[in-house]
Amino acid sequence: MIFDVQVPFSRSSLNHDDVFILDTKDKIFQFNGANSNIQERAKALEVIQFLKDKYHEGTSDVAIVDDGKLDTESDSGEFWVIFGGFAPISKKVASEDDVIPEKTPPKLYSITDGQVKPADGELSKSMLENNKCYLLDCGAEVFVWVGRVTQVEDRKAATQAAEEFINSDNRPKSTRVTRIIQGYETRAFKSNFDSWPSGAVPSTGEEGRGKVAALLKQQGVGVKGMTKGAPVNEEVPPLLEGGGKIEVWRIDGSAKTPVPMEDIGKFYSGDCYIVLYTYHSGDKKEDFYLCCWIGKDSIEEDQKMAARLATNMFNSLKGRPVQGCIFQGKEPPQFIAIFQPMVVLKGGMSSGYKAYVADKGLNDETYTADCVALFRISGTSVHNNKTVQIDAVATSLNSNECFLLQSGSSIFTWHGNQSTFEQQQLASKVAEFLKPGVAVKFAKEGTENSSFWFALGGKQSYTSKKVTYEIVRDPHLFTFSFDKEGSFLFKGHWCHVNLVFLLIGYNCHKFLITP
Repeated sequence: MIFDVQVPFSRSSLNHDDVFILDTKDKIFQFNGANSNIQERAKALEVIQFLKDKYHEGTSDVAIVDDGKLDTESDSGEFWVIFGGFAPISKKVASEDDVIPEKTPPKLYSITDGQVKPADGELSKSMLENNKCYLLDCGAEVFVWVGRVTQVEDRKAATQAAEEFINSDNRPKSTRVTRIIQGYETRAFKSNFDSWPSGAVPSTGEEGRGKVAALLKQQGVGVKGMTKGAPVNEEVPPLLEGGGKIEVWRIDGSAKTPVPMEDIGKFYSGDCYIVLYTYHSGDKKEDFYLCCWIGKDSIEEDQKMAARLATNMFNSLKGRPVQGCIFQGKEPPQFIAIFQPMVVLKGGMSSGYKAYVADKGLNDETYTADCVALFRISGTSVHNNKTVQIDAVATSLNSNECFLLQSGSSIFTWHGNQSTFEQQQLASKVAEFLKPGVAVKFAKEGTENSSFWFALGGKQSYTSKKVTYEIVRDPHLFTFSFDKEGSFLFKGHWCHVNLVFLLIGYNCHKFLITP
């Protein structure tokens, strides 16, 4: 039996009694609580080896961090920087959330007008109608399944109904609610059904597919290839609830400068930012997502200040936000989806970055509204629509993608012959974002005029091969517990931050891993 408990990514989740594992892109940290025992620490090493082999191809570095021993120049200092800086941690407090719920067979309910009613019959995919919402009760976890053509009001009512369902049944607060959109079902969800055929999204007529595609676009779901009956990517993780309030600050010296609303979504690679996203989960409580964005060319002083100021904000909000640190090029889908669109620009605006460039005698390539700039459009949906400024030369083009070319007051959209409709739409959206109201000039591959090539320094050959960009491994949150026979149980699920957070508690005798 497996139990799944959400553990917030924050320093307040750490304690002196357990062992924690933090899995980042290039390094896996093991944090040994001062009161943890040798069996827990040994078992943590087994889990680290599993993660290293499964997710890092056996090449990730491993660092041991001991509770109470802080060395800013070692792995310990690096570990605490990820949490926004070192601070004392509290003792582990037992609560009703530590109670392991009894295992119950999965049961399906339909949700109509906010009312939860049992659905009859054996669990199979055919029971799920695309114009309805359903609740799948698995005891420790509750899924809310949303049909593709349901209305926004029905989706909100379904989430509200799920919370009321949990509260009325006196479930522990650790009961997790996972929202599933039709076509994006996770393995954990599908495993509860006796019959779940593999393959593409159920076929409909061309007209029906077009309506579904339009509705999903409106609701922020990628629909690449849907009108051709192509399979839908099932690996898209749950995103944060939309419609929240976004606040962004750019770090400049010891201060944070608010980014104007019209510029939110623009990130300079030479700067660091703090992002606070406030939203309402299930129309009830206010949730916060707080993180630092670190540009790849930013200076160390700005990076440290970003972490320090973010920690101050975290404390002022009484430790409620989910907190993380995001590095340029490693943005998780949940972060990208907040911005519509997200554009990464060259250069930086902070005084520290400007001083560094001048001191090193480097060419300041900071983007301005009248410079020559080329942008690559490679995203296809809300969770990966990141646009990046690249070198403004013809060799940067690719037939598989769309590009924006800014030349002074003019802006071109260039559509590669193998680009998708979604990329072309995003190109127009980014053009309006960068230069509101400007008349965009269209250039399809093979029809470019002389002014287009002149801005790129002349026509040159470029690739027509599809480029595979590095994809950030979707984060998982791993939790541990024991069954009645004393077996150690382990399970992973989606997490809303860009770092894996592992909790190990108690003494263990057996180690079982489930996919």
